[in-house]
Amino acid sequence: MNDPGKLLRLLDEYEECTLAYPQPHEYIRELKEVELITHAPSNRFIRAWLYRYCWPVEPSKLIPSGDFMQELAK
Repeated sequence: MNDPGKLLRLLDEYEECTLAYPQPHEYIRELKEVELITHAPSNRFIRAWLYRYCWPVEPSKLIPSGDFMQELAK
């Protein structure tokens, strides 16, 4: 990222997780340690920004394949 602060502010606005939006926010941005994985676990970790979903997920249906579009086509 050329300007991380600017880009993260734009993403926060897109995800509506700034003070300008009412709480509770759907997402919250967090800095977390994540493992770098290509084809196998690497035991290499970096710190990365992520957006964590904060709203309740019950009684949502679990999609075992993880493919939402495929589920919609059923």
